[in-house]
Amino acid sequence: NSGQPAVLIHLKTGRFVAYSAVCTHMGCTVAYQKSSGDLVCPCHGSVYDPAHGAKVLRGPAPRPLPKIPVKMEGGEVVKT
Repeated sequence: NSGQPAVLIHLKTGRFVAYSAVCTHMGCTVAYQKSSGDLVCPCHGSVYDPAHGAKVLRGPAPRPLPKIPVKMEGGEVVKT
């Protein structure tokens, strides 16, 4: 609803998680890196772990990406 970029990830556990795709360092848009399963900022190299609350694995990001609550409903992922 905010008009800001977001990312939806289907984890290996079968769960879906969603986060803001705006890096908490300088506001660049992060991208999913399939090879590692992480979210990576192309501007300054911050790395986030989507399977663990988008915690920062490598800075300079000061905090995790904001979580967007989602759930499965009628076979679709919807924001709660």
